[in-house]
Amino acid sequence: MDNDYPPFVMEQVASFYHKLQRKKMDYSVVEGLKKNIAKFPDVPEFKNYLAAAYDKMNKHEQRDTVLIQMLQEHPDYVFGVLQNAEFFLQNDELAKAQEIYNDSESISELFPKRKIFHVNEIIAYYSVLTKIKAMEENWGDAGAIINMLESEIDGVDDEVSDLRRFLMLQKLKSSINDDLDVDDWDDLLDFDEGIEPQVIKELPETTDSLPPDFVNPFVHELYEQDDVVSSELVQKILSSDRTTIIQDLVKVLEDTEKRMDVFFENIDGDEDLIFINTLILLKELKAEEALEDVLERFRNNGEYFEFWAENEMRFLWMVIFELGKNKIQVLADFLKEPGVFSWFKNSVSEALSQLYQHYPEKRLQIKLVWKDLLQLMVDATPEDNIISSVFIASLIGDIYDAKSEDYLPLIEELYDNDRVDLILFGDYISFLEDYENPVEENVLSLEEIQEIGFR
Repeated sequence: MDNDYPPFVMEQVASFYHKLQRKKMDYSVVEGLKKNIAKFPDVPEFKNYLAAAYDKMNKHEQRDTVLIQMLQEHPDYVFGVLQNAEFFLQNDELAKAQEIYNDSESISELFPKRKIFHVNEIIAYYSVLTKIKAMEENWGDAGAIINMLESEIDGVDDEVSDLRRFLMLQKLKSSINDDLDVDDWDDLLDFDEGIEPQVIKELPETTDSLPPDFVNPFVHELYEQDDVVSSELVQKILSSDRTTIIQDLVKVLEDTEKRMDVFFENIDGDEDLIFINTLILLKELKAEEALEDVLERFRNNGEYFEFWAENEMRFLWMVIFELGKNKIQVLADFLKEPGVFSWFKNSVSEALSQLYQHYPEKRLQIKLVWKDLLQLMVDATPEDNIISSVFIASLIGDIYDAKSEDYLPLIEELYDNDRVDLILFGDYISFLEDYENPVEENVLSLEEIQEIGFR
């Protein structure tokens, strides 16, 4: 961000910023920041970083002292003001955070002297505003802000994920009886503590260190893309012989399984996008014949999901939506399979829900699939290796828009049998309240879904 700091001060600011990215914090960072605060009292960043360092060291009393000092001395420092609001929310002092925000609905209202804001300031402002709305139990506004951030600002996946988690946690707190003894509310959002099937498929082993041979040699260029596939490579792929290019892209997907260890050891960035890029290319080609090959990758375990798909999972259902729109029964059969990782199933289930919303002629078939799935989850035993509390909660959420009372007895039975993760709706009473008083959701249009890709 633009400021009038001398270069040597900016070097110090940048240096301490990078030091704060360490997982562990030590007193050498704290002492260095204290010296800079004494030397440069008009630079609020150092106070901001000192508070963050104390927070990482769980020195909350010292952190709070620095935050209060920063607000008093630098009332127009955006991050200082917002961190104080965050500090009050962490201590359940909602009224004080509301006082800081002063009913503002945009960052320019809170800081009227500023005309231009850095994107990180905007993200921070709306993140805290989302939490305020959530703690006010204003679920609709909180959800709308999260959707706005996700659609309007690139690179906010982690922030959006954290905010959705915060919103779910607040809904959960409001839905459970006050007399319930809960030591750590965040534990209730730990997906690993729910019922999760044991994944059957094992990753194949190979000694190959190189990608496979392709009919279209330029497919090798996919392995060299740092981020989004170049427009030149996209045009090559989309204009190639359909049969051979789809075969080659399926080989790439198979390679993400066979040589996953090689990818993991040689990755030179935070993530490798070859998996999701290949899926989107198949979506662009409308390669319905590749659906089974894609679903075969979805049978892999949580380690595979976390490495290849977790950070880009918002695209998974769109791929299944395109490839599976004429193969509803194939999707249904996949959702009935035992030993499949929940979050892969969730993406397929979401695709079904979107197909229900966009293709009225498919609704009867999809409603029968939903009813069949719910009955399967009611009747299944732990030995069947199919029960997943996270998937069941996701399934209930996906059929929520159908508003068919035929589902309610089955859903209630699943809640009674403790087979539903409480993260989405809370308990059954809360689900009924949401069911009877639905919040309007933002649904992508068919055109928007089809446009997401590389064209």
